[in-house]
Amino acid sequence: MKGRSTVLLRTFFPELDGNRVRVVYEKLRENLQKKGFGQEIHLAGSAYLLSLAASARKAGALPEDRSAGEFYRMMLQGEAFCFPFVREDAFRAYFRRQVPAACPACCWNLLEEFSPEEFAACVFLDREQAPGKVARELFVHELAMQLLDICPGERVADLSCCAGDFLLSAGTREEALRLHGIEKSPELAGITALRVKIILAREKAGKIPIGLPSEFFLDWNSASCFFGEDKFSEEHKVVYDKVFAAYPCGVKVSDMEQDCSYVRYLREADPVFLRGTSAVWCYNRLLKELLAPGGKAVGLIRRSDLEENGDSRVRRYFLSKGYVEAVVDIPLEIGEERFVLMVFSHGNKTVRFIDAATDFRESSDRSRLAEDIRRGLDGGFPVRDIPMEEILAMKDCVLVQEMPVPEMA
Repeated sequence: MKGRSTVLLRTFFPELDGNRVRVVYEKLRENLQKKGFGQEIHLAGSAYLLSLAASARKAGALPEDRSAGEFYRMMLQGEAFCFPFVREDAFRAYFRRQVPAACPACCWNLLEEFSPEEFAACVFLDREQAPGKVARELFVHELAMQLLDICPGERVADLSCCAGDFLLSAGTREEALRLHGIEKSPELAGITALRVKIILAREKAGKIPIGLPSEFFLDWNSASCFFGEDKFSEEHKVVYDKVFAAYPCGVKVSDMEQDCSYVRYLREADPVFLRGTSAVWCYNRLLKELLAPGGKAVGLIRRSDLEENGDSRVRRYFLSKGYVEAVVDIPLEIGEERFVLMVFSHGNKTVRFIDAATDFRESSDRSRLAEDIRRGLDGGFPVRDIPMEEILAMKDCVLVQEMPVPEMA
C-alpha cells in the first residue's frame, strides 16, 4: 500500500520518479537538521524557495553567482523572476516569520542537482511511516469521504486540517467543491498554503489537467477563536455541508479551559460539558454546530471515548438530540488506542454500527481501495442498526457494539 504522499505525487506530479523525489526530501532534511532546523515548515518552505530559485535559473533570470541570501531578499521584495503569487505581502510576511533565510541557504548546494519540479514535489511528502500504518490512514481518509458522500458544489471543511491531506484528496475526487481548512498552527497551515499555490501554478502552466476547486480558503482566525484565547463569538461560525475532523485525544475539558475559548463558552452555555468530560465531545459539539441543515460530519476519535463512564452524560445528550448517525470501527491503532469514525447529522432515530476493521485489506491502488470501501458500505461490512431508545435505555449509553457473527453458507 502506498501512502498519502504517493497519492498526492501521482496526482500532481505524474511525470516524476517518486523514489528520486524521496531522495531530494531526505537530502533537504539532512542539511536542515545539521543547522538545527527540524520543523516540517522549514523543509517545506526551503523546498518551495529552492523550486523558485531553480525555475529562475532555468529561465536565465537568476545568475549562478547569486547567493541564497540575495535570492531570499529578492524574493521578499517580489522580484519579477518569481511566480506572481510570491508578491503577496501576507505570504512574504509569513516566510519572514516561519522560514528564515538560513534555511534555503544551507540547502543551496542542491540547486544544480535537482529540478524545480522535484523540489516542489518535496512539499507534498512527509516522513516515512510503517507501511501498515500508512495503509490504514489512507483507508480512513477514503472511508471518511465516502461516509460524507461529498457532492459537487458543496462547502467542505476540515476542522484541524494540519497539512491539508484530507482537503487535497477531496479536491481531486469531486469538481467544483468549496474547500475550507481550519487550522490553529501557522506552521501546518503554511504547508497547506504552499501545496495549494504549487498546484495552482502547475495547473496554470498546463502541467496537470486537474487543479483545486476555485474556492480554497484557509481560516486561521476561526481556529484561533475556537481553540485559542480569543473570545468565541457566534459571528465567527460559518456552516458547511460536510465537515471532517481528526482532533487531539486524551484531553479533558479541565485541561483546555485556560486556552480554549470555545470550551469556556460551551461550559457556560451547557452544564452537560463537565470538567471531567473528554474534550473530544466539545469538538464533536462544534462539529455539529458547523453543519448546515441536511449536512453531515465525520470525526476521528478514540474508541474508549464511546464507553468511558465519565462521558455517559454527554453521550446521552448527543443521542437524545438525534445527532449521532453512525459509529464505524476502523483498522487504525495509535499506541494502545483504537479509533473509530463517528458520523454526525440531524434528526437520527437509529444509530448504525459498522465494522470496517475486521476484514480490512491493504490495496496497492487508490481506485481499487475506493471501490472496496464502496462495496463494503453497500453491504459488505458487518452492520447493526440499533434504535436510539434502546441505546438511551442503557446505563452508560455505551456507543461500542459487538457485530453479529456472519452466518456460515
